[in-house]
Amino acid sequence: MKYRVPCCLLFVSLFAAQVGAAQDREFTVGVSGSMLVPTSALSKRFVAAPGGSLFFFVNRGTPQWGAAFEYVKFSKLADNLSVSRPITDTVGGVPQKTFYQIPLPKLAMSLEMFGASVQARYDAVRFGDLLVNIGFGAGIYRWTFKRNEYRDSLRVQTLRGVRTAAVLNVPALQQQDWSGGLNAGIDLVFRIADPVSVTGGARYKIIIGELWPTLALDLESVSTFQMLDLRAGISVDF
Repeated sequence: MKYRVPCCLLFVSLFAAQVGAAQDREFTVGVSGSMLVPTSALSKRFVAAPGGSLFFFVNRGTPQWGAAFEYVKFSKLADNLSVSRPITDTVGGVPQKTFYQIPLPKLAMSLEMFGASVQARYDAVRFGDLLVNIGFGAGIYRWTFKRNEYRDSLRVQTLRGVRTAAVLNVPALQQQDWSGGLNAGIDLVFRIADPVSVTGGARYKIIIGELWPTLALDLESVSTFQMLDLRAGISVDF
């Protein structure tokens, strides 16, 4: 298993070298890995997650048009997920209400997405073998959100000892839908050995989906899935 990826890359490179005799290559195909960093409301639920994509372009005209097939799954939760609950203590005969931030160690959520998008890119500037492109895209994505049920008694240390701040009995939740999305950013292409290039770049991506709030867990709604897509990969021209 551990030798399959290097062998596949070697095969692609050798095959590309044979095909790459022609000077005018009309097509580019490639694969890239991404680190997708949630922003805005989505960052309050998840941290960065790896993803991947397959892409191709037709190298004719301006802009150059192509397509991409993408996948990502967010499952690692943000560190600050907690609930705020008040407890009233009597100090010197005077009631005092104190709010406690209580972590949710049993909480599990995931957001899985895959989709296809139409891509366009403009050649912006070239520095030797490095080409900088401005890229745009629009696509459709299938996404699934899952949250486990949460049943627990939340206890905190107060002036009068350990007390129960809340008893949670929250059912599980699953959402699934198709949503449109947009992305824009900078793509980098560095030719390492004709016709093979190393690719990279950063795009800001918005998918128009909605995650419902769960008030019992202090989870606010997420009206759009916004993220920064940092990517690196390899491409071959034909």
